[in-house]
Amino acid sequence: MASSDPRAQIDALLALINSSAQQAMAYYENSGAGIPTLNDPHPNDDKVDSLPFRKSIQTLEGAFEQLRCTLASPMHVMTNRSMGHFEIACLRVAVHNHIADILKKKPDGMHISELSKETGIESKKLSRILTLLATKHCFREVAPDVFANTRLSRMLSADGHPSLVELETVELCIGTIYLQDTLEDPDYGASYEPSKAPFAYITYKDQEEKGDLFTFLGAHPKRSEMFNRSMIDYQFVTMSSLVVTGFPWKDLPAGTTVCDVGGGIGILHLKLAKAYPHLQLTLQDQAHVLEEAPPIWKTECPQALAEDRIKFVPINFFTQSPVAGQDIYFLGNIIHDWPDEDSLKILRGVRKVMTPDTRLLIQDIVLQRVYQDEASSAARFTAKAPYPLLPNYGAGNIRAYNMDINLMCCLNAQERKLDEWIALGARAGLELRKAWDVAEHGLLEFRISELDDNFTMSSISTS
Repeated sequence: MASSDPRAQIDALLALINSSAQQAMAYYENSGAGIPTLNDPHPNDDKVDSLPFRKSIQTLEGAFEQLRCTLASPMHVMTNRSMGHFEIACLRVAVHNHIADILKKKPDGMHISELSKETGIESKKLSRILTLLATKHCFREVAPDVFANTRLSRMLSADGHPSLVELETVELCIGTIYLQDTLEDPDYGASYEPSKAPFAYITYKDQEEKGDLFTFLGAHPKRSEMFNRSMIDYQFVTMSSLVVTGFPWKDLPAGTTVCDVGGGIGILHLKLAKAYPHLQLTLQDQAHVLEEAPPIWKTECPQALAEDRIKFVPINFFTQSPVAGQDIYFLGNIIHDWPDEDSLKILRGVRKVMTPDTRLLIQDIVLQRVYQDEASSAARFTAKAPYPLLPNYGAGNIRAYNMDINLMCCLNAQERKLDEWIALGARAGLELRKAWDVAEHGLLEFRISELDDNFTMSSISTS
């Protein structure tokens, strides 16, 4: 039974911090590359983490934040949180001005006067910006006003993952500033239209022609290109590729057909084509997106093209159903981009071409409630966090809840809880049959059949 004694709870948090840190160190040591440092790149930095390692970090982050909130003064914590936007502003400066790439020229450090000449930013202001970031281990000050890269700042360089940071600190940040304004606006506050999200509020409110985030990206090709790159970064950081090794693709019969609806240039299908050549793959997205796919496939997986194992078929998934006759339809990080009514158009389009034997796999975030009823379907989907953490791991799982608010601000869309996924599927004539816990995402299997609430939860294997 959980203890209500404050000291016992603190001791339990300290034990979790120690055990999860030990597990993380063991992961690095077992990889043969040793434990990382703050300053130097590590061979594992560009590899997909194992699921057990990610769980240990989730526990470590959740326990540390809960300990801090318990022992620090409340106003100390809240003041620091209210000032988080200053770090975002500094990160934007660093990415926009390619500071991590510039510092690669002098690994031992570059004086701020030289950095100022390279970037065109006044030296004293630039020094203050880098000092804030260095205080949180993004860059380091190796001598007075001499800065160098760290393991974190290298993620901002061209060969790291800068696009996602750029997107989060520009387009996706703009809408958050006007969240309160839209909630108060009688025309915007209760709307779930993408064109009435906070991003659209500031971007299109005073313009004759209205639009949303995707309208904006369509009109700004360079930002659209950056957005597409950031989605690759997002899939890396959230370990989306675990679905390739976790779902039992290898057990499917030869010739099994798999259609990725809204799959972009085919990041998932490229991995499937390389790992499971017995699958027949179809990639569907808008025509202008698919135009970029064949050249990439010619480089990354030419044998799939030569063996006719991949087809590219354009689609508007709001008005068209995907290719009929497929054994599996896949929607990866698609439904969360759209409010319920638009999501239903996509799901009903897939439903029209499904048979009782067809599976629809949806890979998306499945939010946990902060309060969790042990008898709920959500409790059966995801294991409860260890005592005394919040059931959803608290800060250890904060990215999922940040993404939910991000989608609200950008598109009036949302991440969903399991009961919301079940209800949405039911409105489209679909029933949840099975669910997997895939790191930061769920993998939900829907079928056409009589509702059976006794679905099972499987844990993805990363071996």
